Amino acid sequence: MLRRTFLAASLTSVGALVACGGAEAQPSGRTWNATGVITEIRRERSSITIHHDPIEGLMPEMTMPFDVQDASLFEGLSVGDRVAFTVSREAGGRYVIRSIRRR
Repeated sequence: MLRRTFLAASLTSVGALVACGGAEAQPSGRTWNATGVITEIRRERSSITIHHDPIEGLMPEMTMPFDVQDASLFEGLSVGDRVAFTVSREAGGRYVIRSIRRR
């Protein structure tokens, strides 16, 4: 089961990188507002996977993992929650959730 989850996450990440090819032109540190549904929470990795709506000027709708800026952001969140969040693109193409709340 763990191997299948890792493979699915890896393939999702590769798909996100391919789909976000145009995001390389975006400056790092900029933030975007987005909405979506939580599909996985991995507190031990400070990561949350969200099926997000299109993020205008950044990427199309997809499911992908995001790093979370601070572990306190996980409080009150569950898989299946519809959320609004702010994400930034950091150096190296890493996407980090800066704020998140249930909708």
